[in-house]
Amino acid sequence: FYAPIIPPNTGVVGYISSSSDFTGFRVAAVGNILSTNVSHKIVKKLKLCGEPMEIHKNTVFVKGMFNSNIEVAKFIGAKLQTVSGVRGSIKKATGDKGNFRATFEDRLVKSDVIFLKTWVPIKPLKFCYNVRNLLQTDKAQWNGMRTVGRIKFEAYTATKSAVFKKDSVYNKADDIKRNRLRKFNKLVVPKKLENSLPFRLRPKYDRDVRSKKEKHLESQKYVTKEEKVAQKLISNISLIATNHNERETEAKRKKRKRKNAFKKEKVQRDRMRKRQKIQHHLQTGGEEGESQFEAKRGNKFHKEWRLHKK
Repeated sequence: FYAPIIPPNTGVVGYISSSSDFTGFRVAAVGNILSTNVSHKIVKKLKLCGEPMEIHKNTVFVKGMFNSNIEVAKFIGAKLQTVSGVRGSIKKATGDKGNFRATFEDRLVKSDVIFLKTWVPIKPLKFCYNVRNLLQTDKAQWNGMRTVGRIKFEAYTATKSAVFKKDSVYNKADDIKRNRLRKFNKLVVPKKLENSLPFRLRPKYDRDVRSKKEKHLESQKYVTKEEKVAQKLISNISLIATNHNERETEAKRKKRKRKNAFKKEKVQRDRMRKRQKIQHHLQTGGEEGESQFEAKRGNKFHKEWRLHKK
């Protein structure tokens, strides 16, 4: 702000209004003086808008941003950006109405809006009024300068008419008066350019973490009615074949079980018959029959007889 020379580290208090009838009194700012210097540069942000006039691949002729070629000459080489995030720069002025040629990273469309972010120097008003009449007994007689917000509020209360534009009202998404949302094309970076970029500027692709079952289920969503009927028929046929195979497998298992049980019973029956035959030879033949039986080493009952003898 503009004020007389003040020593550094002096306290500063700012408030909105000093009138007694102001209900929302509050302290707006508290700080201290850092330095007093006339050479400080005060700037504010400025965003200039333009629109494409002609589009030739990545080269675009822009209009509506400047009023003369002198203004364009001051901003040659400045960075531009569209709403969709495509970056570019100003190359050269064309014509005499402030149009210029610019190049961008990707092809633009007619509906794109081009921005130029700049800074504008501001010179503060050299006005300072020292309040000396607050030493009076009746301090309510003095009122400071009204702010812009206070002036608009008093004008509204006097005329009961809005002091703002209707276009600045934020309408809901389903409101008819609201403009339709504009959809812009995605930024497509060529593979050659992507490979030449540093790693931090390359687009990051997410890895597909879905399982095989999830992918299969997702692919099954996009089928026609005929395909569904065919899939149902195939599943029924496969179910019938599965049931037939299961029945056949069960029958083979039962048959194998019966066969094994029959073989086991037959072996046990033959063994009992052999033992009875050996006992009959031992009882009827005596020592002679025993010696005769023992001499026949090739007899099939030799093993059973030797076990019985032990």
